[in-house]
Amino acid sequence: MRSSEYRVYNLIFPVYGILLFPNPFWIIVIPVNYLIDRIVLSLGLKREHVFEEKTEQKAFLDHTAWKICIAGFAADFIGASIIIFRDLYKSFFSQETMQAINYAVYGTPFASSAGLIVFLLAILIAAVCIILFDRHILIKAGLDAHTAVRIAVLMAVITAPYMILIPTNAFYRF
Repeated sequence: MRSSEYRVYNLIFPVYGILLFPNPFWIIVIPVNYLIDRIVLSLGLKREHVFEEKTEQKAFLDHTAWKICIAGFAADFIGASIIIFRDLYKSFFSQETMQAINYAVYGTPFASSAGLIVFLLAILIAAVCIILFDRHILIKAGLDAHTAVRIAVLMAVITAPYMILIPTNAFYRF
């Protein structure tokens, strides 16, 4: 075999690992994530008719969007930890189920129902954390509780860490 035909599959890092460990990819991820969070927050503020003046909304965004971005990363870390630290709950499942979950982690989340449930649970937990964190930030920034919850739910639905569903084995071809 030629050397170009060898593939080292165990070096492929799961896509959700980008959320957990610093690497050069963060140079792109952080500004893009901030921009997305700022856009979604702006849309939520417009949808809720929070500010009449564009300058007021811009000042609010300048003060709040970076906090929302940091909170989003924290929520993503919490969600991804459900997948990373799966050994903590292995005593609750059979060996076959844990193998299916492990295959989902290193292969594709869609390979087994148990694996998919773990990944969806991670996304759900991250989304709930986004709601809680963002609601707190928005209330501290001066929004009323009802408006803060509505915008936080919008943020969670749009910015939840869906990328963890990208199958790791999709990168094996490269």
